Amino acid sequence: MGLVYRLAAAFLGLLLSVFFREVKTRGAYKIPKTGPVIFVAAPHSNQFVDPVVLFQHCNREIGFIAAAASMRKPLVGLLARLFNSIPVERPQDLTTAGRGTKPAPLDPLLVTLHGENTHWTTQIAPKDTLDIAGEGYRVAAVMDDTTLQLAQPLSLRVRTLLADPARAAQVAWKIRPYVNQETLFAEVTHRLSRGGAVGIFPEGGSHDRTAFLPLKPGFAIMALSAMASDPACRVAIVPTGLFYFHADRFRSRAVVEFGDPIAIPPALVAEYAKGGAARRAAVSSLVDQVHLVLKTLTVVAPDLDTLMVLQAARRLYTPINTRLSLATRCEITRRLMRGYIAHKGHHEVQTLEAAVKAYNSTLRYYGLRDHEVSQHGHWSRWRALRRFLVGTLRVVFSCVIVFPGYCIASPVLQLAVLIAKRKQKEALVASSVKIRARDVVATWKIMAGMVLTPVFYLIYTLITFIVTYGVLGLGWHRSVTVCLWEALLIPAVGTLALWYTDQAIDALRAWYPSLIAAVNPEVTAQIYRTRLHLKRRLEYVIELLGPSVFEDFEDMRLV
Repeated sequence: MGLVYRLAAAFLGLLLSVFFREVKTRGAYKIPKTGPVIFVAAPHSNQFVDPVVLFQHCNREIGFIAAAASMRKPLVGLLARLFNSIPVERPQDLTTAGRGTKPAPLDPLLVTLHGENTHWTTQIAPKDTLDIAGEGYRVAAVMDDTTLQLAQPLSLRVRTLLADPARAAQVAWKIRPYVNQETLFAEVTHRLSRGGAVGIFPEGGSHDRTAFLPLKPGFAIMALSAMASDPACRVAIVPTGLFYFHADRFRSRAVVEFGDPIAIPPALVAEYAKGGAARRAAVSSLVDQVHLVLKTLTVVAPDLDTLMVLQAARRLYTPINTRLSLATRCEITRRLMRGYIAHKGHHEVQTLEAAVKAYNSTLRYYGLRDHEVSQHGHWSRWRALRRFLVGTLRVVFSCVIVFPGYCIASPVLQLAVLIAKRKQKEALVASSVKIRARDVVATWKIMAGMVLTPVFYLIYTLITFIVTYGVLGLGWHRSVTVCLWEALLIPAVGTLALWYTDQAIDALRAWYPSLIAAVNPEVTAQIYRTRLHLKRRLEYVIELLGPSVFEDFEDMRLV
């Protein structure tokens, strides 16, 4: 690794350690230490943070495939170039709004369109995509400014919209240009042939869905074309799963799991080299293979409600007073998801799902968490009162330690949150796949903090100098000395506050349930009994249905 790469990696690693409380890896030993590798990572749920998390834990120098539009941004582009990223021009980033009257079909085959006041000879070229009401149609030929021919007929939905003048006036149409990616593939092939590593997020843009977006075939084409052009190049594909616990929150946790490297068989490369249908089949086969592996490396759910239920089930299934690693927790959730999908129509599963949802609702009503119930629900009033008093002292002590650092960092934190929220709204408006655009929040919090922190440190130092030199009259030498001491103390105070913030959060989480148990122990006792009943019911369902999902059910037990 080059010196610049190492320094940049160390700097971004420091930023990650500030934002994340813990990042765990699993399967890093599987990564080939040498030779050409393509890291295929999913889900892409944390925008620019995902590649940083990945290269920090793979022990390889990676050049990521990055959107050219992102690399044109000053700060992002600078960092991307430091890490030898490869720009890819995406058609959606070059999309322009159509001008003129909405196009209408001219012929019975519905492939020739006519527009009024359009300028298609300068706006559109063959192979471009005409986006009508959210559906894309490839342009086969442009006859003149008002007439063009599509490669496929319009759908019934679009025809219905265009047939109604009132609705047609509201139909939006856009032009997505065709982008020749030969330069991109040539650069990737060159890096792989030299034994380098390339990283790619095959879903394309980032998103905050609980399921994968359709994987784009680019990584498969890159691997197969590199091996077809250089028989000595043996590309290994390393599927990589990313999972975040509250990805948008400060001091959250993450898991990076590397799968077994996928060796591409020579027969598949030979099929790719034939071109035509054989090439498409080879690419599709490799994409499907990687997709199947990726689904085993992360938690994929059909919707958020299902994910919440299965995460609650994982907590119920975990033995009380047992602390599992992040990787083990992810693996249990994955197995529960697999069992749920296989048997979601079973009466026992449906009954248990409804009971878990009701239990979650009860916890939300009382402001409790499941682990708090398991730890405090069976306590007597006096034990809970003692724990409440001890917790109060811990909270007060932690807050006293944290308060100076919070005061120093507060302007940066508040501004970073405001900037992230604004960027979140912009991303949501601009995207058709995001749900709440939470995937951009962590990125903008980190980037805003990276810029604002030195600015405010400089402001604090300037204020100190003005006060000591101009107001107190300490003189130039003593004022500069005070400023230098301040420059050393502020990071130290911030680091101490950061560490004690985690302690304060842990203390607060234990403090509230202790109060509930002390004031009204019967409430927590009843919730605790409900939890025990759910736990036994869950264990029964797992023992009943688990062997039908996992052949080596007994040997696979994690707890």
